[in-house]
Amino acid sequence: MWLVVIIVLVLIDQASKFIVGNTMTAGQQIILIPDVFNIRFILNKGAAFGILENAQWLFISLTAIVVIIILIQIRSERKKGHNVIPEAILLGGALGNLIDRLIFGYVRDFLEVPFFAVMNFADWFVSLGIVLVIIKYIFFYKRDKDQFEIEGQE
Repeated sequence: MWLVVIIVLVLIDQASKFIVGNTMTAGQQIILIPDVFNIRFILNKGAAFGILENAQWLFISLTAIVVIIILIQIRSERKKGHNVIPEAILLGGALGNLIDRLIFGYVRDFLEVPFFAVMNFADWFVSLGIVLVIIKYIFFYKRDKDQFEIEGQE
């Protein structure tokens, strides 16, 4: 199931970027809810909020390392019989933006919250995945003999 989640999320991300990229020009904006939510197509050569512009080698390297770490974590969690959907959501988002960086040399962003940032679905999946992983470890694991275990399982 976790692999299906990753594939579906990557497909949602890449399909949405494809549609926007083929129907809008860079810089074009469609106001949906004034001052709340817009579609603004930008080509982001940096990280979040455009920081470290043109450091693609750094972002690709870091993302590859993160992907490997998440895959190791998923393997470990599955061996213990634990749910890995939060990690799969995080990985789906990471792969969505990694694909963009490898193919285009930048990330295609288009979901704008005017008072915050312009993002894409991969960014949303990464954010959601991080929140769910934190919730998983805070609320569903307990400290027992210096190891984390799912409550009720030993």
